[in-house]
Amino acid sequence: MLTKLHSIMKSPALIKILVLSFLFLPLFCLSQNPVDVSQEIMAVNESFMAALQAGDAEAVADHYTEEARVMPPNLPLIDGKENIRDMWNAMLEPGPMDLRVKTVTAEAFGNTAIEEGMYKIHAPDGQVVDDGKYIVIWKKVEGKWRLHQDIFNSNRPAQGTGM
Repeated sequence: MLTKLHSIMKSPALIKILVLSFLFLPLFCLSQNPVDVSQEIMAVNESFMAALQAGDAEAVADHYTEEARVMPPNLPLIDGKENIRDMWNAMLEPGPMDLRVKTVTAEAFGNTAIEEGMYKIHAPDGQVVDDGKYIVIWKKVEGKWRLHQDIFNSNRPAQGTGM
C-alpha cells in the first residue's frame, strides 16, 4: 500500500494539482462575505430623492458613475452620466418629482453593492401615481457610493396594453 501511494505521489499531474491547490486555497478562504450597507445606501437615496424634489437633474445625475447605465421602463437603455442627466431633465420637465424609495436589501462585496428596493411616485396632492420595484448595482468611487447600473419598472400595466 505504501509503495502504491509513493508511486501516485510521483505523478507530475498530481503534484501540479496539489501545488495549485495550495496556491489558490488562500484566495478561496479569503473570499468576501456580503456586508449589509442598507443604511449607507439609504443615506445616498435620501440625497437622490431630495434632488428630484428640487427638480435638479444635474444633482440627480451626480449620484451616478461616469459609465452608469439606466434601464427605465418603456425606454431604451440610457448610457453614460450625461445622457442620464438628459433623461432626468426630460422626466423633470413637468416639475419636481416626489419619488420615495425604500431599500429592501443592500449588500456590498468590496466596492460593489447590490440594492433591491421599492418606489412610489406621488402627485402634488399626495396621491400615488406610480409604484414599482428596482435593482441598483452601486460602485464605491472615491469613497462614495454611486449608482452604476439602475433598472426600475412599474407594478402598473403599461398604458394601451390592456393588461
